[in-house]
Amino acid sequence: MNAAPAGPGARVVGRPRAASVLLWCALLALGVAAIVRTSGVSLVLGVLFALFGTVGLAYLARSRVWLDGPVLRYRPLVGARPALRLDRLTRAELTNLDSTNGRQLRLADADGNAVQLDATNLDLRRLYEALAGHLRDGDPVANDRLQRRMRGYRSGYPGI
Repeated sequence: MNAAPAGPGARVVGRPRAASVLLWCALLALGVAAIVRTSGVSLVLGVLFALFGTVGLAYLARSRVWLDGPVLRYRPLVGARPALRLDRLTRAELTNLDSTNGRQLRLADADGNAVQLDATNLDLRRLYEALAGHLRDGDPVANDRLQRRMRGYRSGYPGI
């Protein structure tokens, strides 16, 4: 399946978290404030902070996750990712919170397509709801952490 854009009936199931936008804006502001001071070390740190803040905001501005029926499409900062079929998932894993990568949602389908979504900076609640419709409780495709996350979106469980 190619990385064609989402169709007109597609709905957004992953977009930037407001807290992430504020964090990257704060990092950018710290960088700009340090650059304005223009001393040696603060200038270097300011440039680094401003660069990280700019890249983080660009990532959030560009990253989106769409669901077009059972087809998941993801647009990262650079490049394109192949579309993934939720009805053909072979692996669905929500990782621990990691100091280098944050929390990741890793999905793979029977066609060999795989995607790794940033569950730290992206709000994926609508995607968890869609996954709960495709993966039954206790399905071995999804790891325990993802199963716990999806429970709130299945009928018969209290909502989150």
